[in-house]
Order: sequence, then C-alpha cells, then structure tokens
Amino acid sequence: MTQPDFESIHMGGWIFDCRRCPSPCDSRSKLHYPFEADLGRSAVFERELIELINAREGFYAELSSHTAWPDITVFKKQNKEVALFIELKYQQRTFMKVEKRLPESGLVPSETVALNTSDLLRYQQLSNELRAPVFIFWAIENRPCIIAPGEHGFFYASLKKLIRIYRAEKRTRSFNRRTGKGDIQQGEHKGVTHNFHFRLSELKPFNISNDRSFGI
Repeated sequence: MTQPDFESIHMGGWIFDCRRCPSPCDSRSKLHYPFEADLGRSAVFERELIELINAREGFYAELSSHTAWPDITVFKKQNKEVALFIELKYQQRTFMKVEKRLPESGLVPSETVALNTSDLLRYQQLSNELRAPVFIFWAIENRPCIIAPGEHGFFYASLKKLIRIYRAEKRTRSFNRRTGKGDIQQGEHKGVTHNFHFRLSELKPFNISNDRSFGI
C-alpha cells in the first residue's frame, strides 16, 4: 500500500499543512471520548516506558506506590534514591480545529498536544512535596505525518518548563470542550474537558539511545 506523501506538506519541525494533507485526520470529535479505552492504552505505554528506562544505565523505574503520585517513579541505581517522577499522557486524537478554536495561539494541529489543566497545577503543587523533579510524557499515535502508521512515539518535558509555558500562554492556549460520550463512568465525570496545549517543539522526543539523563 502506497504511503501518503507528507514531505510535500512539511513546513519544518513538527509542522505540516493539514489543509493540503493527503490523509487528513478526522476533524470532528463526534463528542465521543472513550475514557476507559484510553486508560487501558495508557497502562500499556506505562509498562513500555518502564522497560525502556530499566534498559538504560543509571536508572530503574516502577509504577508509583501511591495513587496520588505521578504514574512512574524513577530511582538512581547507584543509591536507590528517587531521581524523578513521570506522569504519562496518552494522546491518539489530533485537535484539528485548534487554529479555529484558539486563533491567537499560533498552534497548528500536527504539533499540538493537550494536557489536563487541573493535572498540570496539581503536579506543580505535588512536586514541592515530593522533592524530586516531575516530568510529563506524552505517548502519541494515529498522527501519520509525524509518526508512521501503526507506530507511536514518546515526547516529554519537565514540569518546571511546562509551568513556565502555561503561565506565559494560558490565555491563548486554554480550551474547554463539551462533555461527551465516554466522559461519565459509573455516574462520575472522568473525562478531561479543560485542557492547556503545548507544541511538540517545546518537548523532546524520548530516545533510549541518546537521552540517558532526562536533563537532570
């Protein structure tokens, strides 16, 4: 099967001209947000990320022992001290209407990722208590212009950096969506409806071969 020609719409970095895309992502949310399915997929990527970290020198990782903590705790192998925490976010949908919904942001769909605003602020508060840096990882798939079909990629940044961006851009990059199917689980609202958005260029691709220290 012939793959679409994304090079012809590549504008540099992670930016592609979605209006000329030969295989555009669906721009309609249809108000369907499968919370449980996303949660299960996130767990798969958490296990994969733990395996990747444990394959490198200097660190080992495991699922965090406290539910209030970020998903993964990373330790220094040398002295078994906590080195950092990782919160993983799974993103399979592309915000195709970001230019329309957030016209002052300068964001384009191909490079945009979302984060629950309440999580961002909660982890900021929690990081002071944990006394170790927190990193946010995104596991991204179903975005064929930047990740090959059937594959996925990890991107990350320190919470400290993300908070700086949030403070500078919160007016132009925040968006509230309507509640949709899948948000309500057993009578409780679980889905994320208030998001802040980042550029992939503000994050780093996670590569096991050349990224060994998380910048700390």
